[in-house]
Amino acid sequence: MNEPENKSPAIPASPQAAAKFLPVKFVHEKGPQFRTYHVDGQWGVIDSQNQIHLNFFTEFPKFATGVVHQVNQVDGNYTGEFNMQGIPDPDYNVIIRDFQCGIVLSVATAERFRGLLDTYIQMVNKNIADQKGRQEQKK
Repeated sequence: MNEPENKSPAIPASPQAAAKFLPVKFVHEKGPQFRTYHVDGQWGVIDSQNQIHLNFFTEFPKFATGVVHQVNQVDGNYTGEFNMQGIPDPDYNVIIRDFQCGIVLSVATAERFRGLLDTYIQMVNKNIADQKGRQEQKK
């Protein structure tokens, strides 16, 4: 019976050069489900794993579910009269919150997100102040 030889790998005479670390390049691509949403507000909770759930919505007044336009029964011309259907509750100013998407963030990710938002808010405020300054100089 032939048994395979147990050979250890050859040991080089001199040590290998240290691996060269290259810069990391991130390539940004949009997935097929990528969407851009307008956000008027958010609603959130913290779950049992201490993750932050944020749900983003757009907000608008309730609109009629339909409109019936009246026409003259003799000539078929529009009379200028209409009846709205599904009129909102007369006791309340009804606002629709149409939830568009939700995200779940770890605390570490939420902190980075907050930092990014703080940076952008500072930049936008500076841009606004600069624009006002230029407008004042034109006067």
